[in-house]
Amino acid sequence: MDFKKLPRCGARAKSNFGLPCRHVALKNGRCHYHGGKVPVKNGRYTKLARMERTEQRRLITTMRNTSLSLEELVK
Repeated sequence: MDFKKLPRCGARAKSNFGLPCRHVALKNGRCHYHGGKVPVKNGRYTKLARMERTEQRRLITTMRNTSLSLEELVK
């Protein structure tokens, strides 16, 4: 297979004076720099981790509001 005949990314790059990117395109038509590689969802970005962070933020907000309400009652 001739490397020069492979499809190219074609994304406009700032660092290339507005010329199209010359990297080899992946299945979706873009190179790995311009969105060809789909990241695997793991760690911080899993659905479970995002849901846990949302729940934690909600609990912190509730605790803060409760604390403020109690301070007003004490005054």
